[in-house]
Amino acid sequence: MAQRFIFLRHGDAPKAGIPASDRRARAARPLSARGRAQAHAAGMILAARGLQIEARVTTGTRRTRDTAAGALQALGAAPPRETVSAGGKTAAALLARAAQWMEPLSPDGVLLFSGHGPNLGHLLGHFGRRGALADAHGAALVLVRDAGGWRLEALHPERA
Repeated sequence: MAQRFIFLRHGDAPKAGIPASDRRARAARPLSARGRAQAHAAGMILAARGLQIEARVTTGTRRTRDTAAGALQALGAAPPRETVSAGGKTAAALLARAAQWMEPLSPDGVLLFSGHGPNLGHLLGHFGRRGALADAHGAALVLVRDAGGWRLEALHPERA
């Protein structure tokens, strides 16, 4: 048995007209129509893999919460456990947090985390997959955690 950690980068959320110094307004940015479509597409990819999400974690920004909600809607799922948290500054820190979030899940449980590009870039680098995928809104990684540790199972889109 193995648990799965899905990292889903938030969908497109326009920044136009929002000053970089206005953190509150930047955090409240909604997804664009394209971002909602990216979230839905990611959910459909996860559905095609037969993944059943037990819990979700998002950062505190609206775009990550909306991305997770859109993907889960496409999956036809609404996990009861939801946590809002920060990711981690390194891949090791994020994987340690993920392990904590996954403790209450079943032995083959699946956790969905919706976060930001820098977190995705750290994870890609950790698994030797540096590339443009970290900049792709709606990109997803599926990581498996078993007795042997963490391994990369899938990427969406399948490049990087």
